[in-house]
Amino acid sequence: LEGDYEFSFTVRPEQVKVGDSLGKFQVEGGYISSVKRLKEGVIVRIANRTEQKKTVTCSGACAQEIDNYERLCGAPMKAPFTLELAPYEMKSLFIKEL
Repeated sequence: LEGDYEFSFTVRPEQVKVGDSLGKFQVEGGYISSVKRLKEGVIVRIANRTEQKKTVTCSGACAQEIDNYERLCGAPMKAPFTLELAPYEMKSLFIKEL
């Protein structure tokens, strides 16, 4: 690969927390593992870092699930909504406004 690259990341401790937040967007039972800001909104990746299946509750903003190519999929979810995460699973959401 050639050219100049720029990366932005957040380092988070591995200690167990009950929830996480991004402004008014709240996550209970999971972790916000990364945030990508776009002109149209924000992409948030929510992770389950445990060996058990988890139900994660998200509130504070409406969202829509996206695939690995950042394409919208599924119906928009109105806050509050829940996500079912398998052990160590990560789901990506697109949030239009925060």
